[in-house]
Amino acid sequence: MKKGSKTQDAEAKEIRQEIKMTVEERQKMAQKIKQEYYGKKLPDIRDY
Repeated sequence: MKKGSKTQDAEAKEIRQEIKMTVEERQKMAQKIKQEYYGKKLPDIRDY
């Protein structure tokens, strides 16, 4: 097994948790991930 890889049970549990999330919770999570990747100044997709 690779170091840091998830077991199938852990991955299935994570997927079930994500499915149960509300739309607002998913959007907040996506915003948080984008901020971690791009920083505070998020690029406007319409500029591409």
